[in-house]
Amino acid sequence: MALPLVKKDDDRDDEEYSPFLGIEKGSVLQEARVFHDPQLDPRKCSQVITKLLYLLNQGETFTKVEATEVFFAVTKLFQSRDIGLRRMVYLMIKELSPCADEVIIVTSSLMKDMNSKTDMYRANAIRVLCRITDGTLLTQIERYLKQAIVDKNPVVASAALVSGFHLLQTNPEIVKRWSNEVQEAVQSRAALVQFHALALLHQIRQNDRLAVSKLVTSLTRGTVRSPLAQCLLIRYTSQVIRESSVSNQTGDRPFYDYLEGCLRHKAEMVIFEAARAITELSGVTSRELTPAITVLQLFLSSSKPVLRFAAVRTLNKVAMTHPMAVTNCNIDMESLISDQNRSIATLAITTLLKTGNESSVERLMKQITNFMSDIADEFKIVVVEAIRSLCLKFPLKYRSLMNFLSNILREEGGFEYKKAIIDSIVILIRDIPEAKEIGLLHLCEFIEDCEFTYLSTQILHFLGIEGPKTSDPSKYIRYIYNRVILENATVRASAVSTLAMFAAMVDSLKPRIFVLLRRCLYDSDDEVRDRATLYLNTITEDSSIVEGNKDVKEFLFGSLDVPLVNLETSLKNYIQEPSDDPFDIDSVPKEVKSQPLAEKKAPGKKPTGLGAPPTVPASTVDNYEMLLSSIPEFSNFGRLFKSSAPVELTEAETEYAVNVVKHIFDSHVVFQYNCINTIPEQLLENVTVIVDASEAEEFSELASKPLRALPYDSPGQTFVAFEKPEGVPAVGKFSNMLRFIVKELMIAKYPLLHGYFSKVAVLVRDRATLYLNTITEDSSIVEGNKDVKEFLFGSLDVPLVNLETSLKNYIQEPSDDPFDIDSVPKEVKSQPLAEKKAPGKKPTGLGAPPTVPASTVDNYEMLLSSIPEFSNFGRLFKSSAPVELTEAETEYAVNVVKHIFDSHVVFQYNCINTIPEQLLENVTVIVDASEAEEFSELASKPLRALPYDSPGQTFVAFEKPEGVPAVGKFSNMLRFIVKEVDPSTGEAEDDGVEDEYQLEDLEVVAADYMLKVGVSNFRNAWESMGPDYERIDEYGLGPRESLAEAVSTVINLLGMQPCEGTEVVPSNSRSHTCLLSGVYIGNAKVLVRLSFGIDGPKEVAMKLAVRSEDESVSDAIHDIVASG
Repeated sequence: MALPLVKKDDDRDDEEYSPFLGIEKGSVLQEARVFHDPQLDPRKCSQVITKLLYLLNQGETFTKVEATEVFFAVTKLFQSRDIGLRRMVYLMIKELSPCADEVIIVTSSLMKDMNSKTDMYRANAIRVLCRITDGTLLTQIERYLKQAIVDKNPVVASAALVSGFHLLQTNPEIVKRWSNEVQEAVQSRAALVQFHALALLHQIRQNDRLAVSKLVTSLTRGTVRSPLAQCLLIRYTSQVIRESSVSNQTGDRPFYDYLEGCLRHKAEMVIFEAARAITELSGVTSRELTPAITVLQLFLSSSKPVLRFAAVRTLNKVAMTHPMAVTNCNIDMESLISDQNRSIATLAITTLLKTGNESSVERLMKQITNFMSDIADEFKIVVVEAIRSLCLKFPLKYRSLMNFLSNILREEGGFEYKKAIIDSIVILIRDIPEAKEIGLLHLCEFIEDCEFTYLSTQILHFLGIEGPKTSDPSKYIRYIYNRVILENATVRASAVSTLAMFAAMVDSLKPRIFVLLRRCLYDSDDEVRDRATLYLNTITEDSSIVEGNKDVKEFLFGSLDVPLVNLETSLKNYIQEPSDDPFDIDSVPKEVKSQPLAEKKAPGKKPTGLGAPPTVPASTVDNYEMLLSSIPEFSNFGRLFKSSAPVELTEAETEYAVNVVKHIFDSHVVFQYNCINTIPEQLLENVTVIVDASEAEEFSELASKPLRALPYDSPGQTFVAFEKPEGVPAVGKFSNMLRFIVKELMIAKYPLLHGYFSKVAVLVRDRATLYLNTITEDSSIVEGNKDVKEFLFGSLDVPLVNLETSLKNYIQEPSDDPFDIDSVPKEVKSQPLAEKKAPGKKPTGLGAPPTVPASTVDNYEMLLSSIPEFSNFGRLFKSSAPVELTEAETEYAVNVVKHIFDSHVVFQYNCINTIPEQLLENVTVIVDASEAEEFSELASKPLRALPYDSPGQTFVAFEKPEGVPAVGKFSNMLRFIVKEVDPSTGEAEDDGVEDEYQLEDLEVVAADYMLKVGVSNFRNAWESMGPDYERIDEYGLGPRESLAEAVSTVINLLGMQPCEGTEVVPSNSRSHTCLLSGVYIGNAKVLVRLSFGIDGPKEVAMKLAVRSEDESVSDAIHDIVASG
């Protein structure tokens, strides 16, 4: 059958061309009109059907109308006598049957072909009829199918038997009536017919063990001639043997003689199948294994790679349970180490490692060393695991095996391969005490040049546990501290913890390690500094104190005897309702719960049940039980039987929102009242619910737990417990009255500050605590404590850089005297704030303050949540990279970061004043959104002052339709007041001049609403997403310089994460597939499969397939590409 070919250039003969390049559904459907021509052209019709089949198999979707029209057109081709075309027609009908209407009308033509004299027509007609028929029609053609099963032509008989397999799934009762015909077909001389007949007969009888046993008994007497059928029979025989018991009198297995006889069959596939079946028998003995091993040993020297692979893989499995039975094959397997097929060589190596003795270890290691460099990582992992098992088997050989693992650890390899080696060394260290010191040194050498953060941290943790127990712990300190100097923040933090473990366990090393830990106090990463501070304050240089304070030591480096989730719950309850007594860890429940405290809930989604705190979702009994067991008054109530859904006790929009959850115990009921205070001007204290149980006679109030304080918009709980007859389903009605003490708050300060206690960001909570503790409601105290007021809100009379330097010096060399701010030099340095950087080099992350690096959404979210105007915008979805709005070397350097929320966009303008003689005040950006119609300006936050070379930020917020990827162009004008600065004194003049500075335009594009999130296995992710919301279409991208340019353009347009390296296009490639993943605004996962093709004139065509969790998101991706 001829296919359309693309003409090759003479100088491009080596390039691969696809005959289906550039095929589009619309053009092929137009070509399908050829089916209606009075004079049919079989060759042309076959080509069109080929294209249609290609589109269907590539996942192209046809509408019902399109499929039905094509189907009717194809049926007209039955009038052609061309055999090749007729076979294509059969294929087309089978492919279109699920999506076309009125497929059944072709039945008459197919039934006519079933009775045709042409066997090829008959066989294909049977296949198609069984594919499209229903139960009603099947009874009409059953007679023809039975005749076909025993037909003399093997093609027709096989077609009928295979059709029986498919029909058995939908109409089993009808197919079971064919047993006599199928039994007769089993005796056929045609190999495939006998194979298909045996498989179908077993399928019919598979649920009847006795019938299967009789079938095997009758056929093992030698009536099966087909090698394929013989392999099937061996498998069925193995199944019967597994379900039978060994004879108590003779000790023989039923049918074992048959399996052993098959080892002498002339067909290799039968011999191997029998050998494999014998090796897989349960409880197989060495005597039973011997003939199978002998046959497999012969296969090891076969010239056919498939036989060598099958034999060595089977022997590898046998070596796991019967290594001594395989030792006779060792010489043959050693010759396979140099086999060109690396899979065979790997299996041979691992088998030898399992069967070798202690004296052969050295010889094997030499052979493996040369072999390892030639195989892929997945094979290397298998070898490493085999070596680990060998070392545990022969522990005296640990030196040579450990050295081998160390050598291959230094070679190139991926993460999984390196992890397998590390895991092996760790296991050997734990199980072979003599290997500890040499193993730890190998690990230390590895982390000196380790590219994988995870492995470095795991090794450092292991060093912290095992290193102090060695004879000379000090030799590991150099390796560990090198990680503090040379590695990334995650590894540095892990190294600090490891150093602390050495300090806590080895007193002689403590002074040296304390010097190293103090250096870590100035690390650039918060986590490293915090860990160093923690360990320096909890592990003291006085050994006696450490010995006397073993709780601290156990807390830092030991294992807690209470579940962490229970400890977290108890600590949060203690913080919510603090007392004068210190927290007692003995009060934490020690029972391990089956489910962790935090439930998997969607980001930003409010907890079910108003007032339920984030740590105790109102959805599971386990979490409620954990909460109640931490309250002493209810801890002896026994096991919680059930918790109800929250029941609302107040109307919507009331001052106080209250709902109740009923907790049912065997002889108690606890009412949990979840409360929220919605009045900003009020603080509620001593909150409780007075319950009237006069209409619930079987209940008696036992205890109550009031809520100490309920600030504005902070959830809280109060509880009332009742006793009831044990095991009795008592019922009743309860009246409820909320009682509390109201305290009016100064709205200008306290309500807003109290509201920030619930913020996630630590910086926000800490600032709220600071201000609440330093600013009191008594104005006289504030007036009398002007130093506090000046410190918080005034301006320091010393440069910040000098203050920072003095504080660092004070920390390095502390004294008993308090720090004196008057000791800070007041001289203004020539280069404030900026560190020693090359002249003209802009600071990294222009305008980003030290506490808010411009690299993570978390830090941006922390910054924005601290600004009242933006604190209610919800969860930050994405922050863009900074976009420069000014040229280099200009008077004012400005860039912008776009912060995307669900229904808002905030522009953060990072500014630097590069003119030493000027101070800018009241700095803001005037934004013209006339070309962004869907945006409306909501708020702006100007910058109070912008001194020379000090980064600052000003913000402008816009509102947009919720969840809509609105786009637009914004014009920007920097507006400010300029004040001249005296260079000699550094003081600015009182009067200033208002000025403006034009900035570059800014665009919000569709890619801003897409978060780059990769997937480890795109194929699994694609299949798990499912085709429910899949959208597929084709686009012409016009002329492009290369396919790589087209791929890059589409990736930038969508803003998604390329997967599996598919963003790289091979040179001179004519087609390419690119895989992308991401999260669309609204937290909807999106997967995209792009198929590109380029023709001679460099016109690029693209097929876009999108799968997502939301139909509208799939449509939105197509809209972006269509409009882009």
